[in-house]
Amino acid sequence: MKKQLDEKLKKVCDSIGTQAAAEKFEQLSKSIENEYDKRIANGMSELEAYREMLRDIDAIEELLRDMPKTEEEQRRKDEKAARKKWNKKLDAIEGSIQGIWWLLTVIAYFLISFTFGGWHLTWLMFLSSSIGSIIIGMLFKYNKGVPKKKILGDLHGILWLGIVIFYFLFSFAFGGWHLTWLIFILGAVLEVIIDAVKKIID
Repeated sequence: MKKQLDEKLKKVCDSIGTQAAAEKFEQLSKSIENEYDKRIANGMSELEAYREMLRDIDAIEELLRDMPKTEEEQRRKDEKAARKKWNKKLDAIEGSIQGIWWLLTVIAYFLISFTFGGWHLTWLMFLSSSIGSIIIGMLFKYNKGVPKKKILGDLHGILWLGIVIFYFLFSFAFGGWHLTWLIFILGAVLEVIIDAVKKIID
């Protein structure tokens, strides 16, 4: 039973994750063991003593969580809270910008299409806006401290959207559909290059 109590107390101290909790483990372990032995000596059954000590460990957990942290731990906690608050604010700003971006895209699409025609090409504006949307997302990810490797992963989306746009524009303008599809092979090569750059940065 004492072994189980010791393991329970160790899990509690580890879950709190503070230096103060780790330093208190040995002292608390001995105290729990002594209290357990006292209860057994006073005629309490092992199971009853075990249950009482579990309740004591729960109380200890609450006390440990309320203990003041070291300056370094408190600093990290404050930085984490500040970063979380900042990221939440950035998410709200990004959502507003993305909404305005797509609203302007729709307005521009109908305005240009009704004014100059060319509906077979103007729909490509939505693909172009998708590139812009990805770039906006990348900028916000950078400001939120997202690793550069993950941010560079968005380049795959920009690459293929750009290739599709170029494919249709070039093909509609100059024809040669039997050859223009070769640009997708170029895209595959560029994707390999992007992966290589990501590995170097990692």
